[in-house]
Amino acid sequence: MFVRRLASHALLSVVVLSFVVSIMLSAAIALAYSRNTELLLYKNYIKGYRNIQSAQEYFFSLQSRTPVNLSIDLYQTGDDSVLIHSCHWGLWEAAGFKSAVFRNRRIEKSMIYGCLPADKFKSALWLPMASYGVGLTGSAYIKGDCYVSEGGVRPNISVGGYSSTVAKHLEGNSYKCDPLTIMATPQQQQYLNDLQQGNFASVFVAPELYMKHTSDSIYRSFSEPTLCILLDETNISLTSTRIKGNCIIYSKQPISIPASAKLEHVQIIAPTVFIAPGFTGSIHVLARDSIYVGEGAMLHYPSSLVLNIKTFKTNGTNITIQNRAVVNGMVYSYQAIPDMQRTLIRIEEQAQTKGIIYSNGLVELKGKHIGNITTAGFQYKSHENILTNVLPMGTVDFTALSKHFVIPDLTGKKTIYNTACWIEE
Repeated sequence: MFVRRLASHALLSVVVLSFVVSIMLSAAIALAYSRNTELLLYKNYIKGYRNIQSAQEYFFSLQSRTPVNLSIDLYQTGDDSVLIHSCHWGLWEAAGFKSAVFRNRRIEKSMIYGCLPADKFKSALWLPMASYGVGLTGSAYIKGDCYVSEGGVRPNISVGGYSSTVAKHLEGNSYKCDPLTIMATPQQQQYLNDLQQGNFASVFVAPELYMKHTSDSIYRSFSEPTLCILLDETNISLTSTRIKGNCIIYSKQPISIPASAKLEHVQIIAPTVFIAPGFTGSIHVLARDSIYVGEGAMLHYPSSLVLNIKTFKTNGTNITIQNRAVVNGMVYSYQAIPDMQRTLIRIEEQAQTKGIIYSNGLVELKGKHIGNITTAGFQYKSHENILTNVLPMGTVDFTALSKHFVIPDLTGKKTIYNTACWIEE
């Protein structure tokens, strides 16, 4: 009996031990498989990011100014296909890249890009229409080279009610440039007009119209079709919505952007756009009447404020940047048919702009600008009088602009394209 019981215990021990060993082996096999899968996935992600980087380099080598929509096999192996999709994005350009990783997994990366500053944008001022030069007095200060059609830059000028309060008004050289008309290319004008009229099918590949409020958070990659949000036909609220990427917010009525809105890299198109005090984000505004940036608003690079009109309107057509507001990127005003009245970009005393100001109208600079100003002229309005091409206050410092700062391609010339920013979900 004892021997039989001992044999049964031994058999049970063998069975239990075998079961434990099989579990351990299964766990080891599962762990090895999991690690191999993770390693394979990791290697494929590295390969995917490498392919996107190669696709970006290939895309820039095309030097294409027209929208691109193509799929390429980078290394002719049959498994490295990358989708490239690009479009004009306001004055800037945008592109999206999509690469297969593993099974149904993909990597998507989007960017906004421009070009390195060239020609007139390598100076503090470019005034090709200022036939009598520009005068500096009061606290006005310019650091960088200036190009003026006639008359040059005249520091320490005598203007009634103003006297110089700084030792040196100009730190740079003043050169003569040929009188020129500040122009927009016909293609650029047509593009902006199509956007303002809501003709999205003429400028984007298969745009999607968004007329229902289905989510408080919207992200759209630039490798996908552009999402056009028609505010006049949807109940979406900008107060609580987060919108990022390849989206256009369009309205036939004036738009007010509240401080609580979370908007990044999207286009805002309306007759008039009011950006509330305290708003922070990166947006590309296109208006035909006026743009108002409230006190303390912060527009991150690469933002843009674009005023595009045919003729001046009697009620005033302006871009106003209030005190303590900061705009990083591009401030652009273009009047297709210039007349005796011109649009005005007004930068208040404690406001700051950084990048490029480009206008065939006038600029009233009281605050600080870092970068280049290309304009038909300056205007300063006080209670007593209006000064033309005289700066009694305000500063322009081109030397403080980073050499890596890229700008939209405004001149239509061949340039070296560079990434302004990458956009992540």
